[in-house]
Amino acid sequence: MKYYHSGDADEIQAVLRGDGFIDVAVRINGVLKQGVYLTDSPGEWDPEFPDDQLLEITLPQQIDLSEYKFDLSEKPCNWQEWFVPCDLLDKRARVRLLTTDEWKECGPKKGLTSLCAHSIT
Repeated sequence: MKYYHSGDADEIQAVLRGDGFIDVAVRINGVLKQGVYLTDSPGEWDPEFPDDQLLEITLPQQIDLSEYKFDLSEKPCNWQEWFVPCDLLDKRARVRLLTTDEWKECGPKKGLTSLCAHSIT
């Protein structure tokens, strides 16, 4: 399955250099999570953040991310979200940098224009 992760140029270039992903700690809907934010939709390219870059992440089919998936039952979205430990991604993910044009072309899933309003602090 393909997943997507966006970040600033420094973060994305570090991943591509082989330095790896970096776990971040955030509180999501009141629960502390540590990992890397992934979605199954690339989201919309935002001209207010022109230096952001997008990684397309492919994991082997046998890898089950269900334990890292957000429960979106209270605020359903047209895409899925995960918070995955960086060591799993560093060891098993194949990553590809999408160009800005590719990002704009594949964009969010049909009918989506912004992120769901999950409480991330």
